[in-house]
Formats: sequence, C-alpha cells, structure tokens
Amino acid sequence: MTVVAGLVVVRHPDKILVTQPIPGLHLVPGDVILRYNRFGEGLADILANGIWHDKYDASFTTEKSGLGCRKHCWAEVIERGVREWWVQVKTRNGETGWVLDTKVSRGEPWDSGNFHDLCAEPDSD
Repeated sequence: MTVVAGLVVVRHPDKILVTQPIPGLHLVPGDVILRYNRFGEGLADILANGIWHDKYDASFTTEKSGLGCRKHCWAEVIERGVREWWVQVKTRNGETGWVLDTKVSRGEPWDSGNFHDLCAEPDSD
C-alpha cells in the first residue's frame, strides 16, 4: 500500500468570536472569523471580513478548552467545525482509492480505522 495524497475536507469551519480589536485584520469585537484548516503553532487558513488568509498567525485565539492563546488573546472559538482527513492510497496491483482516515465533528474525534487497517501488515498464517 502506498499513500498517494492526502486531503482535508472542511464540512463546517470553526467560528471564532472577536473579543478585542484586531487591527491587522480590521476586525472589531462582535465580528466572526471562520477557521478552515489548522497547521499548528497558531497558523490557520481563515476568512475574516470576506478576505481569505492562508496560514495566518491566529495565535490570538483561545480554544473552547481554554488552551491556545498565551498573550494578546483577542478572540475565542465559539463553535467547533467539522473536518475530515482523507487519504488516497494505491494497492500493490495498481488500484487507487480514497479512504476516510479521521473526522473531527464539533471537537469530537472519530477514527474510522480504515486507513490503519489497510496499512497493517497481513497475517503470516
């Protein structure tokens, strides 16, 4: 089995409420940011004031768990979205297909087990 590609499908973005002015994005308290993909260290693809921002430093965001922001906390997640991670695989005989690996729905992770089962070594019996 070979992994050919990966894809994140965002069914619903996270909703982030602005609580303090964010001058760099021209946002004021009450505005909502839509967060589509997260990359770690606070980077995310966001839509703010109708403008798309790739891998924007959104470390000003406090997560629903209370984690995330350490200083300059100007926004908070008010609704977690729904994301799916899909993996395209190729079998030894050349067949390809897409497999749902994991899904996070409103903050609850779900692992299909499909991807890991496909990649498991076959029994030697």
